[in-house]
Amino acid sequence: MSKIYLNNMEFMAKHGVLPHEQTTPQKFIVDMVIVADCVAQSGLTDTLDDTINYAAVYEVIKGVLEGEHCALIETLAHKVGTLCVEKFPMAESITTKVTKVNPPIPGYNGTVSVEVSVCR
Repeated sequence: MSKIYLNNMEFMAKHGVLPHEQTTPQKFIVDMVIVADCVAQSGLTDTLDDTINYAAVYEVIKGVLEGEHCALIETLAHKVGTLCVEKFPMAESITTKVTKVNPPIPGYNGTVSVEVSVCR
């Protein structure tokens, strides 16, 4: 089984439960793993039409992250994965990890992430 990775995609977006998270952009990082047999085929043909165009995948992710407000990063990860599985039929499964870089937790200096896998 072959995989395509899109790593460390950064977005400034307004997502979260608290009122200030809905008005002030914050940094999110998205990582994605796409499992697809087509990667092996395109490795032989060297043809973009034989694989999943990761630039097109990025645009889908960007549309979700910069689009409609979501209260939860769980929702963002699920939306991204589901939409990508729908738009890219060569994908067998997609795992999406959404990280909120500065979560509003008093005294907490780390990040929080949610990872969701969507299978065809």
